[in-house]
Amino acid sequence: MMKATILVLCAFVAVGFAESSLGLDEDSSRPILDVDDPSAPIQYRVQRSPEPQGSLSATYVKPLDGPERRPTYNFDYNHRLVNRKDGNIDLSVGGQKLPGRRVEPTVGLSGTFRFRRSPEPQGSLSGTFSKPFGGPERRPTYNFDYNHRLVNRKDGNVDLSVGGQKLPGRRVEPTVGLSSTFRFRRSPEPQGSLSGTFSKPFGGPERRPTYNFDYNHRLVNRKDGNVDLSVGGQKLPGRRVEPTVGLSGTFRFRRSPEPQGSLSATYVKPLDGPERRPTYNFDYNNRLVNRKDGNIDLSVGAQKLPGSRVEPTVGLSGTFRFRRSSDSEN
Repeated sequence: MMKATILVLCAFVAVGFAESSLGLDEDSSRPILDVDDPSAPIQYRVQRSPEPQGSLSATYVKPLDGPERRPTYNFDYNHRLVNRKDGNIDLSVGGQKLPGRRVEPTVGLSGTFRFRRSPEPQGSLSGTFSKPFGGPERRPTYNFDYNHRLVNRKDGNVDLSVGGQKLPGRRVEPTVGLSSTFRFRRSPEPQGSLSGTFSKPFGGPERRPTYNFDYNHRLVNRKDGNVDLSVGGQKLPGRRVEPTVGLSGTFRFRRSPEPQGSLSATYVKPLDGPERRPTYNFDYNNRLVNRKDGNIDLSVGAQKLPGSRVEPTVGLSGTFRFRRSSDSEN
C-alpha cells in the first residue's frame, strides 16, 4: 500500500512536469525565480488557467538522531470548489504515514464567508470538516468560527472570535476568544508590537480561560536578514503566569540576485513553571527547484529539547499547482 501510494504520487508530479514543459507559451519558456519568501512551500502549476484551482503537495521528514528515526511523510490534493469575492470552499484529499502505522487517507472540507456590510468587511464565518479513512480513530472532527474585528486602526486592532468544535467522542464545545495587536510608531517603520490573546471554553471538562501576552521587538532589520526579541507570558488553567523570553533570527544568502537559501534559528527560555530549560533550533532552507507551476524545497537542521540531545533532521517538501482554463493554451 505504501509503495503504491508513493508511485502514484510520483506519477502525478511527473505528469505535471511533462505538461508544463510541453506546450510552452512565452511565459513558460522564461526562467522563473520567485524567492521573496525562501521558506515558501513547493509549487508547480500545469499552465491551463490563469488562476489555479488545484494543487498537489507533499512533505517528507526524517530525523537523523533521537529515539524515533523513522520518516514521516504526507501528501494532499487541494481543490477550490467555490471561489468568490465574499468567500470560498476548499476540498482536500490526501494521506499521511506516521512511524509504525500504515498510510492513513483523509478527506477535508473547509470554507470561509466574509460579510460585506461595509467597503472593508469586518466579519467572517469559517468552518472546517475532516474525516480520517484509516487509523484507530475514524470519526470526523469539525469546527466553526465567527470572527469580528472590533477595532481596526493603523497602529493596532482588536478581534473577537466566537465558535465551537466537535472532537470524536465529545459534545460540541463552544468557545469565545479575544485577541489584539498594537504596533508602536516611534519611527516610520515600527520596530515593536504588543499582542495578546484570551480564550475561554464554554463546554468540555476544562472551562477555565487561557491567555497570553507578548512584546516583540526587531533588534536588527536588514535586507539579508533580521533578529527579533520576544518577551511575554502565558496563563494556563491551574497554573501561575509563566513568563518567557525568546530570540529568533533569519539570514538570507545573497550569492545570486535572488537568494535561494536561508538560515534561521530560534531560542526560547521559560522564566517560570516546572520546566525552565531552554529550547532552540536552527535550520538551513534551500529551494532546489522554483518555477511558476511548482517548487521543491530542502531543509536541514536540528533542535534541542529539554533533557534531550541535539537531534538533527532533514526534510523535503514540494507543491504542484494545476491550471485548468485554456487561456494559456489559446
